[in-house]
Formats: sequence, C-alpha cells, structure tokens
Amino acid sequence: MIPARFDYSAAESVEEAVALLQSRAGARVLAGGQDLLTQMKLRHVSPPLLVDLRKIASLRGMQALETGLRFGAMTTCTEIVASPAVKDGYQVLAEAADSIGDAQVRNVSTIGGNLASGDPASDLAAAVLALDATLQLAGPNGSRSIAAEQFFLGAFTTALESTEIITALDLPAVPAGSGSTYEKVKIPANGYPLCGVAASVVHGRDGSILLCRLAITGVTAHPRRLRNVEAWLEGKTPTPATIRDACAMIGEGLTFITNLHGSGDYRGHLTTVLAERALLRAVERAQGR
Repeated sequence: MIPARFDYSAAESVEEAVALLQSRAGARVLAGGQDLLTQMKLRHVSPPLLVDLRKIASLRGMQALETGLRFGAMTTCTEIVASPAVKDGYQVLAEAADSIGDAQVRNVSTIGGNLASGDPASDLAAAVLALDATLQLAGPNGSRSIAAEQFFLGAFTTALESTEIITALDLPAVPAGSGSTYEKVKIPANGYPLCGVAASVVHGRDGSILLCRLAITGVTAHPRRLRNVEAWLEGKTPTPATIRDACAMIGEGLTFITNLHGSGDYRGHLTTVLAERALLRAVERAQGR
C-alpha cells in the first residue's frame, strides 16, 4: 500500500504550522500519524501536504495550573500513563491511554492527534469527556477554547477547522472525594473499543453523588456523554441498585452502531454492563479519597 504523492514540512512554531495549513488546500497535520498514514496508504485521503508538529516544543509536556492540569497537544500516551499526577487524580485518562494499542503505538500516539481525528472509537475522547476537559485551538484568527463535549460532532467530524490545530488540553482541578475509571471491551483484531465507558464522580460527605460524568465511545456515531444518567444519579446515594436503575436508561435516545464487529443490540448491552462497572469502581475510588 503506497500513498499518493505528497509534500512534507516540519513546522517549528504554532504560527508556522497554521501558515503552512493555509498555504495548501487539503493540507493535514501530522501529530502521531497512525490513523492518517493508514488512510493515506489506503488512498481514502490524499493530502497534498503534511505539516509535522513534532519540532514544536511548546506543544509537548504537562503543566500544573491553578485551575488544574494542562497537556500539550503532542504529549504522548506513554507520557500520560507514566505521569504520577495523572495516575493520582485523573485515573480515567491514565487507564484510557494505557488501553490504546501496544507500547510502540503509545510511544507515538499523541493526545492532540488522537482527539483531532474524531474517531468514533477513541478511548481518550471518552476520558476527556468524563473529565470536563477544554481544548485549546489555534488558527488564522487567533486562539479559541472549546469544551470537549462541543468538539465531537460526528464520525471523524470535529469542530476543528481545516487551518486550525489543537495546542493544549486543560483538565479542571480534581476536588476532594473524586474518583474515575475507564472500562473497555476490545475488538480482538485491532484493540479499538467495541465499547468503552468512562466514569467520573465526586462523592459527598453525606454519602450522595455530588457530581457525575459518564461518557461512551465505540458504540455510537461519536463519543458522547450520557447526560440523562448523570442527572439521575446526582444527589442520590450510589448503591448498586441505584446505579443499576440509572444504567437501565442508557438506551434512551441513542442509536448504537452495527458493523462486522458487533450488532447495535450487543453494543447497547455492553454499554449498560460496562457503565455499571465503571460507576461502581469510580464510586469506590471516590469514597477512598
């Protein structure tokens, strides 16, 4: 499999990367490349120019802020998994990143590239939705912020403009009594989620759930939060029966994907099962903090 002819340029600043994207219609960002290069080899896409972001130092690494934790868009999954700050406060992100591919894939895969692809089976997308993340974007008209929930619009479709790049991802500070987790059933052939569920909760001193976030991936047209389940659980004591009742509402208003890996009915069943597991585990972690 050989891609169509293309030009390549390695930008050394965000401004240069944006200018290069403007210079050629159809130019694409190279931020990890596993999905993009595969699509190019299959001739599903044929960008005339690839703009490599690996030389832009400002897009790498993690930074503690007063408001939480910031990830440069070129931070790799391996770096996320190895971070003590992520393991301690943002377990759902560490587990989602660790579930991606193998060590070689995680060494190259970046959080910005993963989210920008808009893959309906993105592990990291579910995690950042459950953590109320905000994406920082840069383009010809300057910088802008967008909530993760507003970013994913459809299968391989996001709010990212063709001449914009993701520069960073911001996670809010974790309050006391927080716990999160990621549950996944993998497709054996490629490791992508047949179903993935990310859960994050804040457990109150009175024993009730103060805040609940529940997100799914791999089962619908794009990763999304389950707001009806979240709203139903907030303010209630998280007993197994209560969580089971909440998860019984998961299918309301959703259309589950059917493809060669599984039927929509099966994905719907998996989502309910994994959501129960994820919520119970998140609550257990929250009660221990």
